[in-house]
Amino acid sequence: MGQSLPVRTRRRQTFLRELAAGRTVAAACEAAHIAWSTLYHWRRSSAEFRAAWDEAARQGEDALAARLDSELVRRAVDGVEEPVFHAGEEIGTRRRYSDPLLMFGVRERRQKPPPAVIPQGGNSRVTVIVEQLGPPTEAELAALESVTVVEVKHDE
Repeated sequence: MGQSLPVRTRRRQTFLRELAAGRTVAAACEAAHIAWSTLYHWRRSSAEFRAAWDEAARQGEDALAARLDSELVRRAVDGVEEPVFHAGEEIGTRRRYSDPLLMFGVRERRQKPPPAVIPQGGNSRVTVIVEQLGPPTEAELAALESVTVVEVKHDE
């Protein structure tokens, strides 16, 4: 016998909330106590759930990017406390900053937006915008049904 509607609804909501918070599908699935097979059955059989999943995944990417940016700033700009030892005993702490992370962060902020894959006309047609990195690989192209490659050039 299937799950009662309230339990299923709560599990779906938990999965979507965890995914939107930046957790992986596997972690969100575990947090919601949903088997992979059940999750993908729901995705196949419910356009509404599939749309909610896709939106939660987009939100999760934004949430994860914000967390990564925050951690980069914390380590590079604010620094992290590290213990200082002498003769095997902790005698204090020092704040260590990450110059490589700082340089990476500054470089990323100065660069143009990364290449993007923009869905158009549903999931079957995708326009790939190529900047600096060149065209997609054969494997990436094979994963898509229909692709239009557009090279974007910037006047600098």
